[in-house]
Amino acid sequence: MDDAEPNEEGENKEQVKYQEAHHELVASALATKIANEVDQNNMVGCMLAAGQYYPYPCKPEEVFEALNKDRENYLG
Repeated sequence: MDDAEPNEEGENKEQVKYQEAHHELVASALATKIANEVDQNNMVGCMLAAGQYYPYPCKPEEVFEALNKDRENYLG
């Protein structure tokens, strides 16, 4: 199924993926903001984690494929 096609709930799958990533980033920023409001000496950082693909050998087509795999891994 194409990402532009609706999912089972009738939503655009690609839009839902980007909204999910956006919500994670907003939640991370809010958590950091609250921690700093509680104590300015708090050192808080949040991140989104996903596995990283590394090409081997380092051919341009392999690098491009690794970039596509990273995007697919993160955005599903």
